[in-house]
Amino acid sequence: MEVYCTAHPLEILRNRLDRHGAVTAEGLRQTPSGRTVLIAGLVIFFHTPPTRSGRRIIFATLEDETGLADAVIPPEVQERWGRIIYTSEVLAMRGRLKRQGRGGLSISVTAQCILPGLSGSFSRLAEAAAP
Repeated sequence: MEVYCTAHPLEILRNRLDRHGAVTAEGLRQTPSGRTVLIAGLVIFFHTPPTRSGRRIIFATLEDETGLADAVIPPEVQERWGRIIYTSEVLAMRGRLKRQGRGGLSISVTAQCILPGLSGSFSRLAEAAAP
């Protein structure tokens, strides 16, 4: 089977995400630190390194049609929405944007909640977005 894409898959969902107030990866660069934002994207990568505190922190990278967004998913969010987090191709979350480093160029969103209606399998979300 061959697949040819002429656009990023998330473009199919963009109107629905915009209606919910989602900020694109590119838009995060213009968003002030401390602001609560909604982000969504294809799950690219999860990383759960050991921490000194022993708390399990998930570092996630999501991709939308404008770029990559880094997210931090703390234990309390994992406990409530763990199944959705680990089984979704597309993940949407609301959280607080944090800038760090020189000039605030390192940007991440610390998740406060996962949005089940905007998360899940790409095919299910794309079907729901179809006219």
